[in-house]
Amino acid sequence: MFPRSGYSTGNGYAMKNSKPILDVKDLCKFFPIKSQGFFRKTIGWIRATDHVSFKLYRNEILGLVGESGCGKSTTTRTVLRALEPTSGSILFQTPEGRVDLANLTDRELRPIRKYMQMIFQDPFSSLNPRMTVGEIVSEPLKIHNLAQGTEISRRVDEMLLKVGLKPEHKQRYPHAFSGGQRQRIGIARALIMRPQFVVADEAVSA
Repeated sequence: MFPRSGYSTGNGYAMKNSKPILDVKDLCKFFPIKSQGFFRKTIGWIRATDHVSFKLYRNEILGLVGESGCGKSTTTRTVLRALEPTSGSILFQTPEGRVDLANLTDRELRPIRKYMQMIFQDPFSSLNPRMTVGEIVSEPLKIHNLAQGTEISRRVDEMLLKVGLKPEHKQRYPHAFSGGQRQRIGIARALIMRPQFVVADEAVSA
């Protein structure tokens, strides 16, 4: 997880005397095990995330390490509310104040999502093949009404350059790029809204 930095500490360490941007407490995500048959009753639970707690400060990089299938991706997706938490709290510091993401409705979450973004592990399935690169990268700006007209084009060009692509790539479709280039497109899409923190799923696998 990578929080967006508003300043530099010089040595790269978090400023522990500040409030955490993210404070996760006793987070649980359980998936039901259903019985066979017509009624499919719940007969047990898969404890994918079981009472996980951590804090994340500005300028801090936090890595979740574990073997395959231990619940790393489930934890991060639950923190972002891509999955509904079973229990626990997810305290997130927005510019407007601190909120508990675990208790918000989908409608209440919508304006907050611009502050938190995810870079997906698989760049092939996370990009819409029917959209151009320009449409993919600019889509978050349009959804959250963060820019209009020529400002959108300017910010897309700027972000493509930052991730090692070119502005003229805007008119191409994802299939025209290699796996590494597609991952750069996904990174550009996540960063263009200047989020407060970014989750990178399997950050060292690409």
